[in-house]
Amino acid sequence: MKHKHFNTIYFKIIKDLTLLFIIFIFSMISLFLSGYFFEKKKIGDINAIIDNTYQKQELISLMLVEIQGLELGYNDFQKVRFQKEFDQIYLRNKLSIQRIANISKTVQFGGKYEYYIKVNESEQDQVLKTINYKNSEECKCYSLAHINALLIQLDSLNNTLQNYGFNYAKNKGPKFEIFTKQAESYFNRLTELGNTVSYNVYTTLSEKRTQSINNINLFLKFKNIILFIVVLLVILYGYKSYKNIKQLLADYESNYQQANILKQAIEESPVSFVLTDPDGNIEYVNTYFTEQTGYTREEAIGQNPRVLKTGILPQSFYKSLWSTIKSGKTWNGEFCNKTKSGLIYWEQAVIAPLKDNNGEIIKFVAVKVNITEKKNLRNSLKETSQSLERIINHLPVGIIILNNKKQVLSINNEASKILQYNNIEEANKHIINNVCHNCITKTEKGKCPIFDLGMKEYSLQERSMKAKNGEISVLKSAIPLKINDEDVLLEAFMDISAQKASRQKEKEANEAKSNFLANMSHELRTPLNGIIGSVEILKNIELTEEQKQIFSIIQTSGENLLSIINDILDFSKIEANKIELELIEFNLLELIEQIIKQFSYKAKEKNIELLYSIGSDVPDVIVSDKAKLNQVLVNLVGNAFKFTKQGEIFINVTLDRILENDYIINFKVEDSGIGIPKDRLESIFEAFSQADSSTTRKYGGTGLGTTISRKFVEKMGGEIKVISPNPNCENQNIGSVFKFFIKAEGFKHKQLEDFRNLPDMAYFTNNRISAEIMHNELKKHQINCKIYRGIKKENIPALSSTHQCVLLDLNFSKEDIYQLIDNIPIQTKVVLFSYLKVTSENLPKQNIKLVMYKPLIYSDLYKNLNWLFEQNIEQKKEVNILQDNILFHLKILVVEDNVFNQKVGQKLLNQLGCTVEIAENGEIAVDLVSKNSYDIVLMDVQMPVMNGLEATELIRSNGNNVPIIAMTANATVKDREICITSGMNNFLTKPIRKDELLKILERYQLKKQSSK
Repeated sequence: MKHKHFNTIYFKIIKDLTLLFIIFIFSMISLFLSGYFFEKKKIGDINAIIDNTYQKQELISLMLVEIQGLELGYNDFQKVRFQKEFDQIYLRNKLSIQRIANISKTVQFGGKYEYYIKVNESEQDQVLKTINYKNSEECKCYSLAHINALLIQLDSLNNTLQNYGFNYAKNKGPKFEIFTKQAESYFNRLTELGNTVSYNVYTTLSEKRTQSINNINLFLKFKNIILFIVVLLVILYGYKSYKNIKQLLADYESNYQQANILKQAIEESPVSFVLTDPDGNIEYVNTYFTEQTGYTREEAIGQNPRVLKTGILPQSFYKSLWSTIKSGKTWNGEFCNKTKSGLIYWEQAVIAPLKDNNGEIIKFVAVKVNITEKKNLRNSLKETSQSLERIINHLPVGIIILNNKKQVLSINNEASKILQYNNIEEANKHIINNVCHNCITKTEKGKCPIFDLGMKEYSLQERSMKAKNGEISVLKSAIPLKINDEDVLLEAFMDISAQKASRQKEKEANEAKSNFLANMSHELRTPLNGIIGSVEILKNIELTEEQKQIFSIIQTSGENLLSIINDILDFSKIEANKIELELIEFNLLELIEQIIKQFSYKAKEKNIELLYSIGSDVPDVIVSDKAKLNQVLVNLVGNAFKFTKQGEIFINVTLDRILENDYIINFKVEDSGIGIPKDRLESIFEAFSQADSSTTRKYGGTGLGTTISRKFVEKMGGEIKVISPNPNCENQNIGSVFKFFIKAEGFKHKQLEDFRNLPDMAYFTNNRISAEIMHNELKKHQINCKIYRGIKKENIPALSSTHQCVLLDLNFSKEDIYQLIDNIPIQTKVVLFSYLKVTSENLPKQNIKLVMYKPLIYSDLYKNLNWLFEQNIEQKKEVNILQDNILFHLKILVVEDNVFNQKVGQKLLNQLGCTVEIAENGEIAVDLVSKNSYDIVLMDVQMPVMNGLEATELIRSNGNNVPIIAMTANATVKDREICITSGMNNFLTKPIRKDELLKILERYQLKKQSSK
């Protein structure tokens, strides 16, 4: 049946292809014959005429060229000077007439015409060219007879002139003029006839071209029509063939596929398929059966399925099976069988009888699936589940499992203990099948973090749970799982009630420690405030040298004691892990300049160069912890001063790199001090550690400054290191470099002020670092400056012509300074940099216009230079000098409980021109403020009866906006926030420093003046 269908299809396809091939051959023969006809009869003849016409056109062109040459020859008769020339022209004309006549004859009758073409100008190399022309009716030219007649007349005219002779042509008499006019008329007629012939040829050529194109187009149309007809026939016949073949294939598929699908499905099925006769003998098995059992198809056919029996199942099992299928019912169950090699496996089987039309059983069919792995997995899961249950029950962590209805499914032994039940049975009785928020958790209905609020999971969170005897604190995690296709929640927890109680005690101990430190800070700073304040007062009194030394010792001791107290308090905060960053936006340049000003008195006292430099790419404003960065720099600069006797201390700030939104800023503090031994470099940042014990005795200090600095730097995302000796020191055995970096955000660049209008300058200094910094600073602001390291005679004359300003560092000998200044022209302005007081009595010349005291602040330098060259002044002795005799006309209320500090504060403020009243506590202060008007209230925070915070809140509640400045020994950010929150305007840390107090007074003095 299959072959019959295929033979029918093949015969039909061959028949259709044969017919299509015949149509194709017939079409190709038709196209070939039609193409030959057109090519031979139509297009070929016309193309032959066109080619012949091209030959004629070339002959006519040669004729016109020869006529033009002949005309030129006749014109040459008018220019003859010798007999030889006359004879040459005559002969040349004769030849030209003969060539024209030959061309005319060829055009008129046809034939071959040969002529030479020059290859070069010398005519030594010529090429013979041949034109073959066939005369025909299409190429007839009726003007050639007239051309021949004119040639005869021109030849006669040429002979006549030859007969008259050379003298006749040379003298150009009347007859020669007649000859010339005759020649001219002949040539005009020749040219006219030649153009007519050329036009006739061109017209003929155009007509034949058009005719040829029309014939080609006609042929193409005919060809396209034939092709269209052929393609149409192929498509129509092809479509008809396609329909016939498709119908045949459909018939074939419907008959053949029906028989093949079932067998293919059975063969490729991943289950065993067995067909037996009514007695159970195998008649057919599929491929999977052979793969599963190891028996080939030939070995299995004829056998009874009992060859697969293992003996594990009882005989009754098989009897029941046989009884079921013999009765005409379907049997379903599990078999334990073995392969040909003896390997045991399990099968899930369905056995059904097949009946004929009379209902008689004629076959049995069995479909069997291998379930060995599944059965083993079930057994393994059962064992695993039992093992897991044993593990969970013995875990030292509480485990509770909830279903998606939040009901407790199971609880382990440890959970029952944590929830304070006597045993697991008691816990199960009270908890199993109950909703969790009724028995173990405090979560409200509808607010389960995972089931209700969609949290994926949470881990190790501190939570409260309900126990038998009350609430307990646990560390708990919850993980959603699936068990038997059901969503469950596994909660694991451990009791941390004891740890929490311990943490609470630790917290209370830390708070007690903090309170103790705060009280200690207050108690220590209060007498220090009196000591340091008294020294500030006495410094303004005329003292003997011995008294000055004593007060200097008192002030230094007080400052050292204050530094020790600050270090101990900061270290205590670090140990208590209470250091937090206060990220604010601040000006980095201003911070560095403030530190320079803060240490200016020490630099002056020890005659040490204090220098700083900030890279041009370092932004002005950053976001970081200003207070901690300031303290790190102050600690490092303070250490540098402590261990440096002479030389310089240099603060260098550069931009390292940019990491996404974080910017890495490098800081270096270099000194030329005693240095640090190599074996102590690693321990320099340890608490209470210095280079050696003798250093501690000699220089003092706690050894906590570097430890605190390291903690602060690490908190700001950086790292601090130390190098010793300083590689930049000329003496290789001295100095150290502390370098660190921080991460900062929120950079802002300030537009640099343009100082290009300032004149060229010269700078004289003995210090290498000063020279480098000055060069970079002035270059950054586009100021031209020549740097001189030292004063040399050969450099002085150049100043008169090239520099209008000289910057002079007074670190030279007196003789060198006088020599330099004496040789500076009077119109050149001199700016001095000095640590010492410079007065008009010791100025050597009047061209010193400005004195700036070191350490030098470069922002002040730019302002002063700009001012100096904008002002039209003759002389300026000193500018930018802090005046100590400024008076402030302010009425101030000092609220302080310590009598000694009351007197010190009153005396210091009176010296500054202020009117002072005293209040012993906050309660008195509130009463005085309500009755009197004050410009400022200086409010101590810790006082008996009523403290400063309570007093401030009462003053603000009464609607009084008097400026209140806190005075406290507690200097943390948190303390500042507490003061500001209570209503205070600003913050002074005890002991009160005069420069900080002056800033406060200046601000409110200006405010008072502006209000007037």
